[in-house]
This record gives sequence, structure tokens and C-alpha cells, in this order.
Amino acid sequence: MSFWQDYPFEGAVALLFDFGDVSPELLASKNSVTNLGQTWEKLRIRLIPCDIEDMLRRHAPEPSEVERLARRWERDARQVSEGAHAPVRENARLFLAVRAVLQSENARAAAINCHAMPQYDLRLPCTAMVELHREGVLLACEMDVNGLLSSMLLTHLAARPAFMGNVIPRSDDSTIDISHCVAPPGMLPGLQAYEFSDYHGNSEHATAAIELPTHGEATLARISPDLQRVHFVVGQIIGAHHEGDCRNSITVRLTDCRTFLDGRLDSHYALVCGDVSAALLHQEVLELVT
Repeated sequence: MSFWQDYPFEGAVALLFDFGDVSPELLASKNSVTNLGQTWEKLRIRLIPCDIEDMLRRHAPEPSEVERLARRWERDARQVSEGAHAPVRENARLFLAVRAVLQSENARAAAINCHAMPQYDLRLPCTAMVELHREGVLLACEMDVNGLLSSMLLTHLAARPAFMGNVIPRSDDSTIDISHCVAPPGMLPGLQAYEFSDYHGNSEHATAAIELPTHGEATLARISPDLQRVHFVVGQIIGAHHEGDCRNSITVRLTDCRTFLDGRLDSHYALVCGDVSAALLHQEVLELVT
């Protein structure tokens, strides 16, 4: 059975990895809920903050374990770019620590304040996040809590992993890209391949170019910051590429692209393969906005 079958939503646990307390200002900048207790009151999802530095001290893996894991990742990859070896190993160390905390809390989702990590002499966690996806854990970049909640909802409904990315309008006025440096393998059966590459041209960090869907229906959605509504649209995937500013991009054609762009709640939306609009209609905790 797939990791994503029976993926939890109501009653789920998600961890928030940051340095010290999660800042309400950071959450607000992502147009996310700022009172973390509201996610339990409204959605019955429990959010647990976790300090990254404390976690790395408490769950420091053996160097030999880190090396074995990093080598396995590199063997699994189609290609490993020059310079990726060191960041992949630091990501293996982070992966082992994060997985230990996730397992202790019985959590299947997490958001990470990744942009802050270089300030603490840590590599960006893109490859660790991809590998956690491979084990059935949803991850959201940039401490985007509502992006994470939206991904959890779509994954729960579709039994497939959702991809949270930036909405990038294209020049033809009818298509957009959903684009990010972290994407989940297995968005459709058989799409498991990946390659390790640099991060925005910077070899100090590593990303993974994921084999992405190139056709079929897709649902895009984001939950509002007050946790009352979900803004969504169904479109048609017409391609995928790895050429933009971010490593992974899926191109989607929308019937009324301008209306969607005018109504979007943030730059980040979750995308899942398939039309789950009928299932969204049965989510009584959220009002639908198209």
C-alpha cells in the first residue's frame, strides 16, 4: 500500500522546525495562521514547535550512519552534480534527526524555516525534505504553515502527495507554473526518479530535480489564514520542467487564469494530481471559494 493511502488530516500532528519560537511575524508574512492553537480548534490538527539546534544536539547520528545514508541517496539518484556531495551529507544528518522527532511525535507533516538555516551555518534542507517525502512525510518550505495545511488536505483527499510551490504566471495568460526547489517523488505512480543538483546555482546547497507529471488534471488549493475557507481551482497539467529559478516546475492550464490569479491568497499553493473538487465539497470545516 502507498504511504499516501489514508493520509491523516483531522487528528494529524505536524511539527514546526525553527530556531527558538516560531515568529508570528514570519507566519503573517506567509499569510498563514498566527495563533497556532487555532489549527486544533478549527481543523483538529496539532502543531508542535521544535528548535532545530536543540534537535541536532539531542539526536546527533553516528558519522558512519550519515555516510551510509548519503551514499544510498547518491546511488538512487540518476545523477549527482559536482559539489553536491557535502550538502547531501549534511542533509543526511538533518534527515536522521528530523525523522527521530517525527517518529517520537507520530507526525506525518512538518514545516521548516529553511531560509534561516544558513544564518546558523547549516545547509538548506532541500534534499532531506525530498527524502522525508519518500517516507510518507509532507514538508513545507519557509515555515508556510497554511501551505502545509493545504498540502495535507489535498494529500488526504487524493491519496497522492501534494506539491507546494510558488505560483508563477506565464506569458500566454492561460497557464501558470507551480515551482519550488522541493517537490515530492511519486506524485503519480512510477514517478520516482531524481537528480541531485545545486540550489539556484549555488553549490554550497543541494536540491533534487524530481520526475514530475506532465499531463492530466490537477487541483490547486490554499487554506485562508483564518482557517475558514479554501481557495481552489482545477486545471490541466500540460508539462513540467527544471529550468526556472526553482528546481522543479509543473505547468498548468486554467480555464480562467486571471480570475484565479486575482483571487489567490499567497504566492504558495498546493497542487495534487487529479480532480478532488467533489471531495473538497464534503469538507465541512472549510468554506470553498473558486
